[in-house]
Amino acid sequence: MKRFYLNAIFGLFFLNSHAQDQKSTPYGTLQMQNQIGFNATAFIKSFLTFSNTSIPTNTYVPVCSFTYKALFSNVILPSNFKFGLRLGFNYSNNELNSGTDTTYNNTKTNTMVWRAGIEMQQTISKRFVLFYGADYYNNNTVSENNNKSVYNVNPPANPTRFLIVNNINTNKFYGMGPFIGIQFNINQYLSLSSEAGMYFISGTNSNLYTYTMSDGSNYTSYRSQSTSGTTKVTSIALPGFINLNFMF
Repeated sequence: MKRFYLNAIFGLFFLNSHAQDQKSTPYGTLQMQNQIGFNATAFIKSFLTFSNTSIPTNTYVPVCSFTYKALFSNVILPSNFKFGLRLGFNYSNNELNSGTDTTYNNTKTNTMVWRAGIEMQQTISKRFVLFYGADYYNNNTVSENNNKSVYNVNPPANPTRFLIVNNINTNKFYGMGPFIGIQFNINQYLSLSSEAGMYFISGTNSNLYTYTMSDGSNYTSYRSQSTSGTTKVTSIALPGFINLNFMF
């Protein structure tokens, strides 16, 4: 994983340095544009009024919160076309606690997503740009749930015992597929964009359950079980987000 990121960053800087030399091509001087994008859906919704209908989320292909694009023009295509590389990344770490007088539940979820692909951009009007290409996607999610409940309510001569169930769920998905999107240029430095894609996903999922009995001070593990499986699915990622892009 680290080697991939280092190679990708080195390659982008290498292409950037060559583009800055402004080499001549049959279509003019080679130009490079950098784009850094952030998922601004929540920010934009705070200023605009949307319906209460929630935007559908995709379990296999979550939205990347950060994107980077290195785009080149005047190479082998007319000036209204750009092509290049793009990277995306997202990381989230959530924790939820709940309970009653006799139960306690804690859930922790850790998700890391990255993608890498190629992109073509085509200017179709003064403000609008159509873009399309293909991505490789990788999604790793680990969720741990701890549930503690009263197993017996302090019968005579016996302390109250608790049943603790620990579940670790691990999902690893990877795949690739085409995407298409639209970009609205606010000015030469700012733009808004969204996209849809269709990804061919493969992956594995596993569950590990551990059961522990406790009287509050002593803990005894008495049973554990695990399950695993594989997944192959074609997943359609809807344009349920808006990216704010900085171009330079």
